[in-house]
Amino acid sequence: MDFTRNDAWLCDLLPETRLNDNQAEAIKREYEPIRERYGLNPVTIPEVPTKFCDENRCKEILAELEESKAELLILLGDYPIKQFFNSVADKKYTDLQAYVDKVGYGTKSKAIINGKEIEVLPLAHPRQIGGLGNHSGKWYQTHSDWVKQIKK
Repeated sequence: MDFTRNDAWLCDLLPETRLNDNQAEAIKREYEPIRERYGLNPVTIPEVPTKFCDENRCKEILAELEESKAELLILLGDYPIKQFFNSVADKKYTDLQAYVDKVGYGTKSKAIINGKEIEVLPLAHPRQIGGLGNHSGKWYQTHSDWVKQIKK
């Protein structure tokens, strides 16, 4: 996309590490059986909550967005759309597919957030576009086709 690290402000709905279901299961299966035997510490990383972005987190992200002076907001996957964007923007989409159906994949649109117009570019989550773990072949292919198109 021709960005450098200096051009970007990065934000995550969850600003700290959380265990997903697969990681929690692996810890239970592999780590817990040996933990007590070797006097190891229990795992204290909290599991992923059902709601990533509550009202307080939305306020924190809005403050970060304001401070960053970003002109483009890239939303990666359904959760940022459902739990952040829909809470703060003048437009609403049920998920990434609804955005794509209306605007097109990899197509910027404009939205009003906190009284300011900002360009918005929802893309699939990196796990999807990288074909990592449990991922959607559809989003992997859609993103791959988009990348080929923008490189022309």
